[in-house]
Amino acid sequence: TAAESTYGHISTWDTSGVTDMSGLICTSGRCLYENPAAEFFNDDIGAWDTSGVTSMEALFKGASAFNRDIGGWSVVAVRSMEDMFNRAYSFNQDIGAWDTSGVT
Repeated sequence: TAAESTYGHISTWDTSGVTDMSGLICTSGRCLYENPAAEFFNDDIGAWDTSGVTSMEALFKGASAFNRDIGGWSVVAVRSMEDMFNRAYSFNQDIGAWDTSGVT
């Protein structure tokens, strides 16, 4: 894709400076941009540095195929996770170690 040619594969993105991941991989409603192909997204993004992210609102909304291990993500700075996994029907990974104490 054009994005991959410009930025590299999504699994290799440097997300260390990202603070807002709202609607990044989203099919409709509250998306960064509506992307019907997000329904089929299932790339390995477990190595992303999310330690500075404050919003993951609707991050995987409608990404019904997504089921990758993101249990190692640091979410201590996140304040909003509303609709994060809405319609992400396949997601069944262990995120029990996440510190969500700051989420409101």
